[in-house]
Amino acid sequence: ETHPCSGNSTCYQSDNPAGYVCVCDEGFQQDDAEGGCVKIDHCLTSPCHELATCFLVDTGPGYVCLCGDEYRGDGVTHCDKIDPCEARPCGDDAVCTATEGGFTCTCPEGFVGDGTTCEKVNPCDMEPCHRLAECQEVDGAPGYTCKCR
Repeated sequence: ETHPCSGNSTCYQSDNPAGYVCVCDEGFQQDDAEGGCVKIDHCLTSPCHELATCFLVDTGPGYVCLCGDEYRGDGVTHCDKIDPCEARPCGDDAVCTATEGGFTCTCPEGFVGDGTTCEKVNPCDMEPCHRLAECQEVDGAPGYTCKCR
């Protein structure tokens, strides 16, 4: 005798009037509207972080959460904004500043360039000393000393 259990379920003998009971297989649930067993849509319960997207899969808990393009994390408890400056996209002496949707590279004070390439300015080139003094470049502010000749 065949029993009307649908696919994705297992038929067991029972003491009920029909003499059997249909039990949905793991990963499936009873669908009263269809009268059978349907795959559980774990994404309906919104298990993911608000900045992540839920995708159904056939392994593990039945879903994966992936953070959006500009974010990283487990997708469930957190999606953190990726700092574009973390990858050090600017030149060695440049300053990276994260902006909405990207970053900018600038040269710090005492340097000149386009932000990708920055070269140290020699403060003595601006002739800051008296005409009877000699300029010598040094580390630290202001970057030079004047010594009488």
